[in-house]
Amino acid sequence: PKSVAEQVAILYAGTNKWLAHIAVARLPEAVKALSAALETSQTGQQYVRRFRESPVLDDELKGLLDALMQEVLTEYNPKRK
Repeated sequence: PKSVAEQVAILYAGTNKWLAHIAVARLPEAVKALSAALETSQTGQQYVRRFRESPVLDDELKGLLDALMQEVLTEYNPKRK
């Protein structure tokens, strides 16, 4: 099962149009990369740590999520490059 922090990150990506222009065939790969980045990237780890401290989607958490999306998802989304 996915952690709440991971679920929030995926939902954030979808509701904030980070996934909007990714080819449907590449969506599973993009979501998998996002999930992996929560453990492997510094930004992902910061987001998870901050989310565990206070799971409120405030400006700080949104900033971390946007930075994470930029790091991971621009490879899959040509409109976000």
